[in-house]
Amino acid sequence: LFYPSSDKPFSIFSEKSSERRRSRRIITRSESIEEIEVIKVEPNTSMATGPETIRCTSPLLENRPTHSCDSVEACVASSSNHKKLMTIEEVVQKIESLLNSSILISPKKLAAMQEIDGDASTVDFKRAPYIVKFTLLMMRRVLLTAKSDGGRYDETFWGKDIEIFDRYSELSSTIDVALKELVDNGFVDSDKYLSSLEEVLKIAPLPVLRVVAKKYQLDITKGKIELISTLRNFSATQKGLFGQMGTVTVAMVKTVKKELGSCYRINRNVSMAFKALFTLYAPTEMCSSLVIDQPSLNLSQNLLFTLLRMDQGIVQFPAPNPCQNIISIYESKDDLLAYVEAKELEVELVGHLSSNKFNEAYECAFRAREILSSLSEESRSKAASLPMPLRRFTAFAILIRCVAHGAGVLERQKKYAIAISWQRFLLKTPELKPFCTNSRGALWDRLALNLDAHMKEREEALQEIREGMEDEVVADKDKLMLQDRAIRISNRDFLERIVLMEPIKKEIHGTTLSKELGDSRINRFVLKDADGLVVECAVEEVVRKHYLDKEDFDNGVHAEGSIWHTVLGLLFYDIIFDHDVKNVWLSELQANPIDLNSRDLYENRRERFDERFTWLETAADDEIEDVVRSTWSAQNLQETSEINWELFQSVDDFLEFLFCCPRSGLLAVLRRVITDYRNCRSGFPDLTMWNTKTKKVAVVEVKGPGDRLSTKQRLWLDYFMRHDIRAEVCHVIGEWRSLYY
Repeated sequence: LFYPSSDKPFSIFSEKSSERRRSRRIITRSESIEEIEVIKVEPNTSMATGPETIRCTSPLLENRPTHSCDSVEACVASSSNHKKLMTIEEVVQKIESLLNSSILISPKKLAAMQEIDGDASTVDFKRAPYIVKFTLLMMRRVLLTAKSDGGRYDETFWGKDIEIFDRYSELSSTIDVALKELVDNGFVDSDKYLSSLEEVLKIAPLPVLRVVAKKYQLDITKGKIELISTLRNFSATQKGLFGQMGTVTVAMVKTVKKELGSCYRINRNVSMAFKALFTLYAPTEMCSSLVIDQPSLNLSQNLLFTLLRMDQGIVQFPAPNPCQNIISIYESKDDLLAYVEAKELEVELVGHLSSNKFNEAYECAFRAREILSSLSEESRSKAASLPMPLRRFTAFAILIRCVAHGAGVLERQKKYAIAISWQRFLLKTPELKPFCTNSRGALWDRLALNLDAHMKEREEALQEIREGMEDEVVADKDKLMLQDRAIRISNRDFLERIVLMEPIKKEIHGTTLSKELGDSRINRFVLKDADGLVVECAVEEVVRKHYLDKEDFDNGVHAEGSIWHTVLGLLFYDIIFDHDVKNVWLSELQANPIDLNSRDLYENRRERFDERFTWLETAADDEIEDVVRSTWSAQNLQETSEINWELFQSVDDFLEFLFCCPRSGLLAVLRRVITDYRNCRSGFPDLTMWNTKTKKVAVVEVKGPGDRLSTKQRLWLDYFMRHDIRAEVCHVIGEWRSLYY
């Protein structure tokens, strides 16, 4: 199945003509070269050869006439001359027949059907890759599932692209014929589309580049990046025989292509169609924000692998399975493709950032700003009217995030004046406000920082801070950050609006190893374990042991917010993960409802949450225990951010901790998280300590030498203290002394 497996600009099949035409066993190997995924076809000399051993599958039209075309649109247009546009019922019928064929049935099921005992691997049948099976399953659900308005993503939505989903058959047994079929049917582009010197140099491996450099009498001892730069500069400065520019470039392209052999890339329109399909099936798994923390993540591959793990029973999710809903915010294919294109742009931008290619990242951000400005007011208004959790699946949300990335790039390039103009564009364009509510606080802070520290405009910075403090969507954690900056700028001549209690501060000493030459860590703490052996540990473990030995606690964990989220999940599981809440479950792969990370979590379930809080205030311990045990037993090991199943060895251990917490303080903590999950989900103190005999509990924020409290941590320490839960800050001073005595 040639599906969009890469977010890279070019996927290549490379073969040398003299070696590749022999009948042989084919294996494929992928290697990453300069952001380009190259698939090389190689002979496997250790295995039997012959045409019958070569097998490749791909979605192609069944019973179709062979024809050539330059694009998917041309291919489909040509096909439409022979038959009318297919209906989704016809496409789904073909999908059903494929899913029921032996090629997609598991060995165990096939063996049972054929009444074969023992090892099913003895059955003679062809197994398709799991990507084929799950792609077909995704097609079926996307085409059949009703949208919220009762309609479906049918042939009227997809138009001629519906033909792309009706293309599955076995390819020919020789690679040359198979590739020709793919080209003829518009799935891949041949090397006639490979005409740019930049592209051919990027996809060429180092040996090819050295051959080309040698031909032009250039230094061949350099690495790939240097060779590409050398060849590019050479072609740009050399003149042809009659003095004209560009002839060397054309000749160099031909030389590189000759050395590469036949090259093919996945057709962009086909790739986009499948990415659109995957997006409709699982919008949360295909969200480009996932790439920000994992730049190398391939969303399509990760989605298919997650489906495989779920199919094998390795992971379980709390989402309804099968899911009866589908994301229903795209009125036309153009709306959907605009969102997919925006995601592609962000993935490209983040890739450049991870490689420190700031010029290229800025170009992506600039392109995003241009696209954002070109979108119609009607489409913006429709997107802004969506519920908050659904707005992130629109092109507007992605493009605004790209522009925010661009402001950060400009800061790195020390272009502070331009960065300020971009930040003001995001903050002071009213039409953009509904799409960046969660990032406005950070933007106000960066704007004030740039004005004060880099532009030396102190009064202007203070004015922007005042405006940010008045912004109703800015969270308390961000307002506290702005207030801190204002106090520093004004030399404390600023009226504090957020006043916090000072936590109890303690200071202890921890034993450290002597720093070795080249060791980047300032302090490496050590302790004696239960066997008397000296072991290295984290600074949090030093404090945990101190509280166990000297502060009268018999249990404690370094879990930050995980322990409190586990309490929340076990006491409110049936409410948070209620399958009857509308528009929050869009696929079987969701670990959480899409409104979890917003204030809509509470608003969409207000009545049930309030009832549960009222009940918890007066419920007996044994009644609460019954609820916890029931949830623990029914939902154990499900993948969700709200319950850490590994934190406690048993439900009894969890209940011991739960009943050490003062009831009113515990419910206050849970209510704060539920009513403003997005801004209160993190920042919890590092350690949670408790004593099962005296029924006392404490939270401790651990700080090593030079560490400072964040605004979120200060707010949580203040909140715990105001609700009668002991909250402290423990500073650890590292000192070297021998433990061998």
